[in-house]
Order: sequence, then C-alpha cells, then structure tokens
Amino acid sequence: MSQIEAYSLGVKVAFWCLWLLCAVFLLPFAYVMIYMICASLMPIGIKSAFAINWPIGSWPLFLILAEIIILFRSASQFLNKAKPASLLIKNMALTAFGAPFIAFGGCIIAG
Repeated sequence: MSQIEAYSLGVKVAFWCLWLLCAVFLLPFAYVMIYMICASLMPIGIKSAFAINWPIGSWPLFLILAEIIILFRSASQFLNKAKPASLLIKNMALTAFGAPFIAFGGCIIAG
C-alpha cells in the first residue's frame, strides 16, 4: 500500500502556479516546433519531403507529446497525493525548461 502525501496550502498554491506557468511556457514552444515542421515540409512538397524528413520532423513532435504527458501525469499524481511535491516540481521543471533544449539540440544535430 502506498503512502499518501500531505500537502500544505502553500505547496498546493505553488504547485498549481508552477503547473500553469509550465503549460503557458509549453504552448508557444509547441506552436513554434509545429510551425518549423510544416515549414520544413512545404517548400519541397509534402510527399517527397515527408519520405526524407520524417525522422527529423517527428523528433520535436514526440518531445512535445512527452512534455504534455509528463505535465498531466504530474498533475494527476498531485491530485492523487501519490508523490512528494518536490519530485513533481522537479518533473515540471524538466518539462518546461529541459525538454525544449533537448528538442532544439536534436533539431540542430539533425539539420
């Protein structure tokens, strides 16, 4: 049986403020990455470019999906009181600030 974590009011407010900040930070990043995917496929033609560039184009898309999954999973674990708040905040920091650097670095290496 797992232990239920008890969160104080201050931790709850801080968690949801940080969660909203991470979600707001993720939206422009997702928009820019999806725009870059579409822009890289359009000039050549979608069929021929997709056959060549699908690994490069799918890298940021998979990372955006991973960020969304981590963000909503941390909210679910917070609501279920399944993990300590410090671990959940660390996961959100990775999602909001670490993953965009990984995505951008992967695009630079591939391109």
